[in-house]
Amino acid sequence: MTSCPYCGHIPSVELFRCELCGGVYRVGGFPDRCNLCSREITHIRCGRCVKPGTIISGGFRPIETLEAGEEIYGSQGRTKVDEVVQHLYEGELVTIKALGLLPFSVTPDHEIFISTVSGKDWNRQVSNTYLKPAKDLEPVFRKSSSSHDLREGDFLIVPRQTGTIDSQELSLRPWINGEARLKRKTWPVNRDTAWLIGLYTADGCVSNKVRLYLGSEEQSTIDEAKRIIEALGFKPNVKPVKGERCVEVQLQSRVLARAFREWCGHSAKGKQIPDFIIDHIDPSIREGFLKGYLAGDGYAGINCWKASTASLKLALQLQLLSTSLGSLPNIYIRAREESILGRRVIKGGPQFLLEFPRRKHDFKIVVEQFILTPLLKITRDPYRGRIFDAKTDQEVILLNNALTHNCGGKWPTHKDIPKLQNTREKELYRKLEMMNDESESHRRRLKQFAIARQVR
Repeated sequence: MTSCPYCGHIPSVELFRCELCGGVYRVGGFPDRCNLCSREITHIRCGRCVKPGTIISGGFRPIETLEAGEEIYGSQGRTKVDEVVQHLYEGELVTIKALGLLPFSVTPDHEIFISTVSGKDWNRQVSNTYLKPAKDLEPVFRKSSSSHDLREGDFLIVPRQTGTIDSQELSLRPWINGEARLKRKTWPVNRDTAWLIGLYTADGCVSNKVRLYLGSEEQSTIDEAKRIIEALGFKPNVKPVKGERCVEVQLQSRVLARAFREWCGHSAKGKQIPDFIIDHIDPSIREGFLKGYLAGDGYAGINCWKASTASLKLALQLQLLSTSLGSLPNIYIRAREESILGRRVIKGGPQFLLEFPRRKHDFKIVVEQFILTPLLKITRDPYRGRIFDAKTDQEVILLNNALTHNCGGKWPTHKDIPKLQNTREKELYRKLEMMNDESESHRRRLKQFAIARQVR
C-alpha cells in the first residue's frame, strides 16, 4: 500500500493495484500530496511511463507538451491522444540505445515492441515479434569485430508510415493578404515542388520573398531550382552574395514567402517537413523532398550521404520519411561552437548529424511495414520526479521513432494468461480479444476491470 513517506498516513482514496506490475493507483488519478500532512507522495501508478523531455513522433514535441485530441504517429498512420497523464515516481529508469536511433529513457516495466533475429546478414530470419518490458531487453552483439554473425538479441521496430494525404494541389488563399495581382492561387503538389521545398528546408529563408542559398559550384542544383521556379510561372533572380562563395536564388512572391514560413519554418532550429509531404501517399513526392534536402545540405561520406541540422524535429522527421522509403538513417548528436561564415554569425549549440546509407546496411532489416534495428545498449539510472504517458487510440506511441506500448491498458500475450489465477479475469481477457466491434467506452471499461483489482 502506498503511504506518505514522511508521516506514514495512507490517503483516504479508493486504491487499486495493477495486476501486471504491482503498482498502486486510483482510477482517474492519484493525489500528489498526503491529505493528512500535505507532503508530496512518491508513488507508482502502473509504472509504464517515460521521462519528461522525451520526444513523441507525430507532434515531435516533448511528451509533457502534448494535448488531448492531438494526432501523433502510431504503428500505421496517425492516432489521437486521448489523455496525457503524469505522476511522481522514484526508482530506476532504463535508457535504451539502438543503432541509428536517439536514446530514450523509460520506466523498467514500459513495454517495447521488439523482434528477434537470427542468421547472417544475407540469410536473416525474423523469428518473432512481441512486447517486452524494458528491464528484460537484451542487446545484440557481433561475435567479433569483423563478423557479420549476430548473437541473439532484440531488434527495435521503426514503422514505415505509408501516408494518408493524396492532395494534388493546395490553396494559397490563407496566405493572400490583399495582393491584387497574383501569378498563382494554388500550389501544385508533385515531385518537382517537393524537391524545391526540400531545398528550401535545407538552405532557405524568407523575408518578403523566398531565398535559397547555394554554393557557387553547385551549378546543376542552381539550374534545377531555376527550372522549377520558371515552371511555376515566376522569374528566378540569381545573384552572388558579397563576401561569400555562394549565390542567392530568389522566388519573388510575398504569398509564397508566408506559405513557406508556415509550412517549413524559418530559423535553423525551427525547420520542419510539411504534413502534406511527410504524410503523402505518393512515395515519389516524399523521395523528391528528400533529394531536394540532400541537394541543399547533403554531402558524400563513405557509403552514405550525410547532412546536419540544428532542428531536432526536422532530424526525426527526416529519419521517419526515409524509413518510409525503405532506408533508416542514423542520427548522432554533436556540439558545434559559434563561428563566422562570411558576414554571417553561425550560432553554436547541438547539431544532429544524419547518415543516409547508399547501400543495404549490414545490421538493419527491412520488411514490408517496418525496419528493424539492433539494440546496442541499455543503462539503468536512479530517478525521482515526474513521469508521463500518452494514452492513444492504438495504445502505442513512437519514442524517438521507436515503436512502444503505452500504459493505457495492456493487451495480453500468451505469456500473461497463465499468470492470471482468477477465472473471472481470464474470461474478461478473452472478451477483450473479441471486442473489435464493441463501443470504445465499453472496451475501456472492460480493460480497466481486466488489469486492476481493488486492494482490500
